[in-house]
Amino acid sequence: MPNTLTFTSGAVSVIAPGVLTPYSKAAEKIQVTGETDGGTVFVYTKASTQRYFTARLPKLTQAVFDALYDFWNTTVNGKATTFTLTDEDGAVYTTARFWDEKLRWTKHQLAEVRYDMDLLLRIG
Repeated sequence: MPNTLTFTSGAVSVIAPGVLTPYSKAAEKIQVTGETDGGTVFVYTKASTQRYFTARLPKLTQAVFDALYDFWNTTVNGKATTFTLTDEDGAVYTTARFWDEKLRWTKHQLAEVRYDMDLLLRIG
């Protein structure tokens, strides 16, 4: 399905209209750096590179919003559990996590209620 993101954990799967691109993506090398009094720099690499995606989910119906909220709140318990994310191009990320403590949305009261969400996701 074009322009959809799928959030999956076990038997629970939520399909939402949305995209990862061309929106925000970033990578971070997890490292601790220091410097001696003499100016020598040392770097300790703590982990592999982490990637962060911002997913934009526009105009969610009430049913999709409720399913995604339950997925975040109950199924994966916020940041606690990884899940599989399938993006709009069919790429699969098996170590995705919600990476913000808060789930934020904007509610629009049109002919029917719709919600917009931006989600910060950590991959890896």
